[in-house]
Amino acid sequence: MHVRLPPRTIRGEVNERLHDFFAEHDQADFRTALKLLVQHYCIPRPRIRWRRSIERHQTLGLTSADNRMDLYHPRYWARRPFGEHSEREWMQVFWHEMYHVLTTVREEEQADRYARLAMED
Repeated sequence: MHVRLPPRTIRGEVNERLHDFFAEHDQADFRTALKLLVQHYCIPRPRIRWRRSIERHQTLGLTSADNRMDLYHPRYWARRPFGEHSEREWMQVFWHEMYHVLTTVREEEQADRYARLAMED
């Protein structure tokens, strides 16, 4: 599935808010970043579950079909036993998981449309 990137202005604002959240741990920055993306893509806001660790070995984030993202909280990011511990890597994980949210939502919409069409006479 092809997902278009938001315009550069929106990406810049989102990245700036993610940077501020990583540095200061102010939830308002993260909520604003997420809100910008949700509004741009016209999707429901994913539920975020902040984790100190994620059970699966070497997993940096998880997205489930029920529109939930499990992410390391930046406060615990440097305590991971593997990989880089940079802000940039954390931001890339966020964008990666956001892609999964977008494709899951769109796949569900397509499946619903398919089912409706299949039921028509």
